[in-house]
Formats: sequence, structure tokens, C-alpha cells
Amino acid sequence: MCISPRQVLQVYARTGTRAFRTAAVALRRDAATPSSSDAFQERLFNVDDVAERRKENQQLYPPREVLKAMLPDMGLVGAVQWQSYWDGVYGKIQDVPLDVERLEKKFVETVSPDCTVWLFGRAGLHDTYRSNMDDFNRWKIVPRMLTGVTAADLTTRFTMMGKSFTMATPLSVAPVGVQARVTYPDMTGDLYTAAAAAEIGVPFVISTVSSQPIEKIVETVTNTNILAPKPWFQLYNSSVTALSVSYLKRAKAAGCEAIVLTLDTTKYGYRTEELDAGYFPQADVRIPWGQGRSDPTFNGIMKGQFNSVASEQFSDDGKYEVSALKTNMLTLATVGVSAGDVWDKEKVPEPVDKPHQSIDWMVDFVQGELDLPLVLKGIQHPDDARMAVRKGVSGLVVSNHGGRQADGCISTIAALPAVIAAVRDEAKALGKDPIPVFVDSGFRCGAHILKALALGATGVWVGRIPMMGTAVGGQDGAKRVLQGLLCDLDCTMVNAGIADVHNIKSDTLVEDR
Repeated sequence: MCISPRQVLQVYARTGTRAFRTAAVALRRDAATPSSSDAFQERLFNVDDVAERRKENQQLYPPREVLKAMLPDMGLVGAVQWQSYWDGVYGKIQDVPLDVERLEKKFVETVSPDCTVWLFGRAGLHDTYRSNMDDFNRWKIVPRMLTGVTAADLTTRFTMMGKSFTMATPLSVAPVGVQARVTYPDMTGDLYTAAAAAEIGVPFVISTVSSQPIEKIVETVTNTNILAPKPWFQLYNSSVTALSVSYLKRAKAAGCEAIVLTLDTTKYGYRTEELDAGYFPQADVRIPWGQGRSDPTFNGIMKGQFNSVASEQFSDDGKYEVSALKTNMLTLATVGVSAGDVWDKEKVPEPVDKPHQSIDWMVDFVQGELDLPLVLKGIQHPDDARMAVRKGVSGLVVSNHGGRQADGCISTIAALPAVIAAVRDEAKALGKDPIPVFVDSGFRCGAHILKALALGATGVWVGRIPMMGTAVGGQDGAKRVLQGLLCDLDCTMVNAGIADVHNIKSDTLVEDR
């Protein structure tokens, strides 16, 4: 039975809080289905209906601009909360939802079916994807009330290679490839998301397969907010040494502050939705790969290997002129964009250089020659964490690629405590300080972020949430959903009696077995 919002309120009026909770749970459960979600949307979030209900407010309150000038500065975090409330007073509902279920629905309505299949691509039976979110319920926050806390400081500090990093928040935007998919036919999706993150001081991680070149994204961040942290660059290690080196040197020259090496793409995930839809994202003729087309080494490889097919498509100066179809298909077939075997090795140019595939080579080159911290993304097992510390890397990201790569795996929040302990113990045995450990996959709210920090994470990375924000509202949409997450974290911290992210300790939580 589907319970409507009106029925919920009627039950509350008749029977009180406990029955109301039961009905509300049923409402939320039913709202997850398309039909009831549509009804929920229509009844409670109809723009015209809201405007009609709030007409009296517009007569009683001063003009919105006047009231806004009278209100205190709520800061970048609190602004999203009060903007929503005060716009609502005047009958306006924000275009970009903060409720995750409504945001997902709006995203699906906004983009193409292919884009939805791509963003929500999940491996196998989706068990890893679901566990990433469900396992947060294993831990519950225990609020403190007598601490006198009225505000929270989200400033996050950590050290890599002896350099101190200070971030405005513990939140970062995870690397997401070819973001032009969510803004098509506008090809600047990466720039919208990067600019939104820069506006509020949230670090941005550039993907190897971004729609825009490294240099353009770094420039956008700097031009948006000179005080914003410089982006980091994520690398899918190529089968061709020269191409990986070219990307890494470009990242260094552009001003990126760290390199993130993704480890969990040894083989392309078994993503049933993509298979059933017959949609292979890298073969989408509409979405070019800006990183490759802007790289002279990539262009040289393409021109040399496919002289009979595509040499006429590349000018001598390396300018990208090949069609999107040839670019995307030839990119994977000849260069091995992934760290592993997305395509048959016979298609990779010979001779293939192998030494750079080792972590030792990458540590020496990135942290030695380039003098940049190397962060390994995709760690889930404590033995891998211990090995990474012994190899001398600067940081880790506990990640399972958002459940896109392998099904039936441990969630990242469940893997986090053992990885943290392994890093701490191995560093102690070597007489070193522990390296920072970040985490991603499945984070949807402030409580999720707080729980990860309490379990020892240095910071949290999010990918799908800002992508949906960018799709629905461009730069402003991405900014709104990121602010929403931070506002939620801020409210959760204050209401739990925690004044500083560095004061979030394990005793903030109890495990609910």
C-alpha cells in the first residue's frame, strides 16, 4: 500500500508520534518507487502550489531583496540552508533538490538515458553499490549536549611529503571522467564542477579522461577563487610509458598539488545496465576526450600507429582534428587508457614498456623527479595499505569505484577501520608518521561524512552527487549540492557537540550490531 504525505499527516493528527514515524518510514520506502515518488513530488513540491500557499507571506514580509540585506551573513555553509528557507517564504522552490532521492529523479529527467546508465553504472547485482550506503547504518552517532558547542570548524589539515595542506573542508570532489556527458551538448561540464568547488574552497580532483584539458581546469579553479586549493590529478596508468609521463608532467606544470593513481580498474567492470542498454561510454561519438586531444604525446602515438587510417586527421603541430568516434575508439584500442586490460593487448602498440606499471617506478618518478605527493586510490585490504606505507607513498584513498568495478565486495566504510589501523601500525613500525587516508563511494549526507571522520578518515570524496548537481543546475547546481553536504555536516557536528573536525573521534560512534 502506498501512503500519501497527506495520510501521514492525518495519522499524526489522530494518533501521535509513534504512528507518525511508522507512516513516515512507509512513505520513504514507497517514495523509492517511481509511481509513488511522482505522487510525492506532485503533492509537496509543486512549484505553482507552493507559490499559491505562500501568497500571504509576500504581503506581510518586505521585498525579498530588502529582507536579504537585513539578515546576517550565514557564510558559505549556512547560506544554502537559509536561502532555501527565505526563498520559500516568497513562494520559490530551488531548482536543484538537496534531498538525494529527489536529486536523482531530477537528474534522470534532465539527462539522456545513456547518461543515466553511465552515472549509475553498477557492477553485477549491485551488492557493492548498495552496501556502500547501507553499511553506514552499522555505526550510530552519540550526541553530546553539555559541551557548549554552537559552531563547527570544518578546516582540515594534513601533511604529505613534509608539506602542510590546509583545506577549508574535509570534502573533495572525486575524479569523474568526461563530465561533458552530464551537460551535453555543452562540453564544459568539468569546468562547471571545478568552478563550483573552487567557489566554496572544496578541492577538485581532475580525471585522466576529463572532457577538458588539465591546464584549462586548473585555470578555471584559479580564476574562480585564487584562494581555492590547487586541483589534484588522477592518473589511469597507460600501457605506454611516454603517455603517462606526459600527463604527469603536464599536471606538474599546470600547478596540480598531488597525483592520484587509480588501482581498481585492472579490468572493466561487469556493469549490467550498460550491457543491457548496449552503451559503452568510451565509444560515445558525441563526447570527445579533451585530455587526449590536448596531449602531443597522445597525438603522436595516434598519428604513428594509424598512419593509414587517421594520419590525415592530425596536423603536424599535434592539433586534435580526428572525429569523436575515431578518438574514443582509437584511444582505448591503441593507448590502453585504463591501468589494465580494457582492450586486448594485441591492439596496444609494440614495444610496450612495462617497468612504469610498478608502484616503485611511480613513487620514484612522481615523488622523486616531479616532487609531488603520490596518493593510491582503490585500497580496500589492510595488507595493501601496509605495503603502500612500506613503498613510501604519501596517501591512500579507500575506494571501490562507487561499486562500479566488482560486485559482492566490502563497502568502503566497512573497510576503512582496518585500513586505518594498518597504516598506523606500519608507520609506527617504520618510525614514520601515518599517512592521510581518504575515502569515497556511497557518501550521500553529512552524517556519512562525520562517521568516516570518526573512523579515522582524513577526508571524504564524492562523485555522483556533484555530477547530478552539475547536470541539473550547471555550476550553481554543483555548488548548491556541495554546500548542502557541508551544511549537513556542520549541523550534524554542532548537534552532536563537536566543534572541530579534528575532534571527531571514534567514541563519537557506537557500533549498532
